[in-house]
Amino acid sequence: MKAVTIPTLLLIGEATASSYVKQSITALRDSLPHPTLVVLAGQQHNAMDGGRDVLAKAILDFAAVP
Repeated sequence: MKAVTIPTLLLIGEATASSYVKQSITALRDSLPHPTLVVLAGQQHNAMDGGRDVLAKAILDFAAVP
């Protein structure tokens, strides 16, 4: 993963219960040279179902960075 040179957005829901998901996102963040981790407030793992506005804002904010 260290060969990935572009900035990478990682998303996780604040209320994600799965320790496996939390562990995986941490390992991925630690393996990338330029990660941005965004914790989606009030969301679980399925923010695309119940938190589309929060998810869209995180993606748009990341994409707007020069």
